[in-house]
Amino acid sequence: MSGLAYPDSATQDSFASTVLSTDVQQITKLDPQNCLGGLFHCGTPLPVGAAEDAVLSWLMTLPDAMDPARAAAILGQMPLFAQADQGETGRLATLLREIAQYPAEKLASGRRRRPRN
Repeated sequence: MSGLAYPDSATQDSFASTVLSTDVQQITKLDPQNCLGGLFHCGTPLPVGAAEDAVLSWLMTLPDAMDPARAAAILGQMPLFAQADQGETGRLATLLREIAQYPAEKLASGRRRRPRN
């Protein structure tokens, strides 16, 4: 016996609801207008291009002080987005991963090309 105490069912349920609640709070903070999360709540098949439309709307509604790449990285790790792999929700997950690759620091330190004479 290792001496480890395993949580009972009630403790596990409480932890799961706390984690889920924390995810919802985080999503609400990072997707204030529910532009991205709303795609998962549509009952009908989404038209092609819905993911791109949602990402554009999301980028336009983010607070100025929030780095879209950091927000995309956090959202992309949440189960709602991370487990999406088909259709427009899968495309949304891919777009979030792509956006996450370009944080503000990386864009600010980019090389500028010299004009050719």
